[in-house]
Amino acid sequence: MILAMCTSYYDASGIVKDMDYNEKMNFEQISQGMTASSLRCIAFAHKEVPEEEEVEVDQKVVLKEDGLTLLGLVGLKVHVGQE
Repeated sequence: MILAMCTSYYDASGIVKDMDYNEKMNFEQISQGMTASSLRCIAFAHKEVPEEEEVEVDQKVVLKEDGLTLLGLVGLKVHVGQE
């Protein structure tokens, strides 16, 4: 879900690049590979919010859920213990 909201990503050198269809499919395959290996895949992303969108503490703002920059994917192994 997060991946679908991303329009850019950091490459191995730390440079932000536009995420085209092929890159998005590459990240999707990585995510599916983690899932196939019984890992829970979590995507991390961020978005810079312009100062004019910032509000006072007591106000609520709904930010647009697009234009995110993918920071990375993490695969978590979940162990279920016997009780």
